[in-house]
Amino acid sequence: MLTNTHKILSVIPGTWYLGIAIFHDTELMDWRIKYMPGESVKKKMIQIKSLLSDYIDRHGITVLAVKKMHPSRTSETLSGLYEEIKKFGKSRKLITMDFTIEKIKQIVLQKKGNKKLLMEELTVVYPALFYVMKRAKEHKSKYSMRAFEAIAQGVAALDHLESNLKRS
Repeated sequence: MLTNTHKILSVIPGTWYLGIAIFHDTELMDWRIKYMPGESVKKKMIQIKSLLSDYIDRHGITVLAVKKMHPSRTSETLSGLYEEIKKFGKSRKLITMDFTIEKIKQIVLQKKGNKKLLMEELTVVYPALFYVMKRAKEHKSKYSMRAFEAIAQGVAALDHLESNLKRS
């Protein structure tokens, strides 16, 4: 069990949408998908910083987890947003970590699996996600998947923090 209290903000960057999940230790406090309008990276980053600042201040966030994108499948714009979000977290003196989707699946599933299996596993732990999972499967929605990825990343961040506490 955790000896320190961590409040985790998990972010899945996107050029149009951000997946967000907030944890207070193992409790999922909030999750959502935020639309980020704007044409330039600079304008989007201003919106993202404002949004993240609000969450950090309102929830007392101590850890920022950001999804690390695969370089060959990521645009220059998305790579720039990822780097800026990480830099912002460090400037706010947060514990900043990043996870690839492969690492998230490895930690959460503890075996090989796909994103659908990841959704099912998370729904077992957080039953309130059932209807979102059902809708995502019916509509094959990548939109809803961002929220599940953010939640899974928050679980992975918590696991990483617990592992470090056990080692010390």
